[in-house]
Amino acid sequence: MRRALLHAGLAAALVLLLAACGGNDETTTPTAADEEPTTTSAGTGDDTTTSLPDDYPCNLLPHEEVETIAGNALESGDTITNNIDESGTKWTAQECTWAASELGGTEPTLAVSTPADFPSGAIDCPEPPNGTPVSGLGDQAYWQWTEAVEQGVGELRVCTADVMLGARVSGAGGESVIRPKVEALAQAALGAV
Repeated sequence: MRRALLHAGLAAALVLLLAACGGNDETTTPTAADEEPTTTSAGTGDDTTTSLPDDYPCNLLPHEEVETIAGNALESGDTITNNIDESGTKWTAQECTWAASELGGTEPTLAVSTPADFPSGAIDCPEPPNGTPVSGLGDQAYWQWTEAVEQGVGELRVCTADVMLGARVSGAGGESVIRPKVEALAQAALGAV
């Protein structure tokens, strides 16, 4: 009898614990079994749901074009959904990273956000830390360069009313080599969205 009561009490406690831990405001449910992962962005007031292909945003540009921009062979792109909080601005980004086929190659990354990915329902384009304004791309654009020991990372954040793109390339050769690759990736992606 005691054992049955103990098991019933533990089961009830487990149910309450699981119920208390359930749910959050933003969920992404991509699984290998799903044909189209569903991203739900909360906070827009209308529970917007957008279905995206499994390979979004990797499918925005032909693989060969991304390899040409990188200047080396690349593996197929890997996608991820990132929930970002930068200096109090929050958004979700669909991101694709193409790894270099050989060690030491440049590796591009493309992140895409739409108005539905922001709590306000509109693109908010925060200036990244150490960002430098750039003219001639979108409504707002910022360049950011980070130097590392044997390579650097260049990133352009480009915003329009309809999209925020993050074009990033990491690799050797310095800013003068990487920046044109980042700019080419951003231009190509802007033309594709």
